[in-house]
Amino acid sequence: MAPWASVFLSLVATPASFGATAEAADACTFPGNSTGVTLSFNNTLTCSVGSPAGGDSIETTVNSDSGPTKSATNEAPNLYVDVRTQVYDMSPEASFTNARSVKVATIPRTGSNATEIGTLVQAAAEAGAKVALLTEEDFTAGKGLGEKIDGPMVTAVAAAAKFNSIAVVCPFRLLSDNGQSFNAAVVIGADGVLVKATFTEATHYEKVYPVLGWPVRPPAEGGFATQLGEVPVVPGLGGVQVWDLQGVGRIAVLTCFDINFAEVWHEAYGLGARVVFWPSMMRTPDRDAISYARLYRFNIVANGKPMGDNVGQVLDTTGHPPQDTHINPSTGVVTATLNLDLAWLHENGPGALICPGLKQMCAKYPGAYAFGVDGCGGEAENPGCAGAVVSPGETTVSNNAVFLIQAANGSNTVETSNPLVTEALAEFGMVSYRDYIMANRQGLNSLRQTAAAIPPAA
Repeated sequence: MAPWASVFLSLVATPASFGATAEAADACTFPGNSTGVTLSFNNTLTCSVGSPAGGDSIETTVNSDSGPTKSATNEAPNLYVDVRTQVYDMSPEASFTNARSVKVATIPRTGSNATEIGTLVQAAAEAGAKVALLTEEDFTAGKGLGEKIDGPMVTAVAAAAKFNSIAVVCPFRLLSDNGQSFNAAVVIGADGVLVKATFTEATHYEKVYPVLGWPVRPPAEGGFATQLGEVPVVPGLGGVQVWDLQGVGRIAVLTCFDINFAEVWHEAYGLGARVVFWPSMMRTPDRDAISYARLYRFNIVANGKPMGDNVGQVLDTTGHPPQDTHINPSTGVVTATLNLDLAWLHENGPGALICPGLKQMCAKYPGAYAFGVDGCGGEAENPGCAGAVVSPGETTVSNNAVFLIQAANGSNTVETSNPLVTEALAEFGMVSYRDYIMANRQGLNSLRQTAAAIPPAA
């Protein structure tokens, strides 16, 4: 099956004016795909996204009159319509993970040299980590336009990754072939080879939202002049990327100032990321990262600029640090194990199957699974599955509409013969929260195109 066969394209807004031809073209652009745009006088935008892998193209038409955002008018001149496409991978969530668990590491900012970074990568590997995250542009920031993707930094880090058999997310200042500078990041496999992005085969991520600073001179007066901007970085042209990394699954990389733009985090979620790596020069732990982990129910691995008690940050899908989080006092390397053998469920999705199916699953595999957040009555109504250990600030009720079921003991390392949580769900006809919501999103948007009512059950 072509990679794009199960991808759903949604337009979330329409051009601010009929004359916004360039903006409309941007709205239909997704990296690696041919595009076509048609604007008509009823303010309808049509996009066609082709398949780079030879699959069928995807077409959608959205009329702004029924959309969530109206075009700017003379009566509302301050309305800004950000015309973007949102792409969703509709594959089952179970396909986004290829491991039960993974130990990750965050490496503190050194501002030094490749030798020191190599030493810290080795320390992460010796601590058992399978993936390490370097900080934003470490030892390339402030060094002009940057370096080529096969320059000394990426080459040195790739060698360290291969030597230590550890994958590395490596941010750096990229100098493109046409002389442009990007705040970029590559994903290097444990074999020392660059991993290409899943849908686009891109070699790297370009920071979508570098710091512009405050635009002290408007474009109408001769273009931007900024304070505190990332000069001379070009805002990322490739969009949000995801990678299917061996031993982990679907990951994404977002960088520093991207934290302030919720849409790119939603894009990572839409493309199926289970772990988001967030290198930065900001202080971590970061409250917004915690919010994104909770909202999108993905894991986040982050680091920043050491300052006082500032350390790296690893968050699970509840927004809390894993129990085995450890900070090496001599190196500053933070390690933690992410449990990937889990699923969030919605009691209503589909309602007739979730709670009865869960009770059967717990009874058939006693001791294999536990609630991370209680639902369907928790342990009392589902003997065989342990109740949730409630984290500070979490609800104590046992009938949450959205709840978490996960492998007991973190990752089923004791009883590896037990099915993965997603496999056990499928056995009893249950679907994950993400699969349920994605099906609702696509179905409701399809009905919206023709203003059709929700049909009765078959």
